[in-house]
Amino acid sequence: MADELAVWLYGIRTAVIDQERGRLRLAYTEEALARYPLGVPLLSLSLPLTPRRYTHGVVRPFLDGLLPEGEARLAIANDFDVLRDDTYGLIGALGRDCAGALVILPTEEPAPPLPTTLTAEPLSDVEISELVANLRSAPLGVGGRVRRGGPRPPRRACA
Repeated sequence: MADELAVWLYGIRTAVIDQERGRLRLAYTEEALARYPLGVPLLSLSLPLTPRRYTHGVVRPFLDGLLPEGEARLAIANDFDVLRDDTYGLIGALGRDCAGALVILPTEEPAPPLPTTLTAEPLSDVEISELVANLRSAPLGVGGRVRRGGPRPPRRACA
């Protein structure tokens, strides 16, 4: 399968997300299945660890919950040249900077470094003020602080 996204949790490739005919699917990796007990809510309560593949009806709401809503989502979609309803395209573009411990990257990219605050860059009061002032046009700091998750996905509509 081409065009897959790997879901990393604490440095472990935990799941793979793909899209077929606009429908999202998620499957846990063999590594996750071997490491954690079945039924544990590894990524979400709605996605307990199982060897079966999850379908669009569960996967899309989970991924949408990792993305911004409303005007922020529209601004980010415009910045990355994807449709606002293209959950797969948006998570592919922003997944490197998910809230929490998850990192979502194209499968061909190497494992992300383990999360740490040791490499965080302190912001000055002026930089914080600029980020707050530009929230409408650059939500989540998209203007430069958000890491892009590989090449931009092609513009496409979700079913």
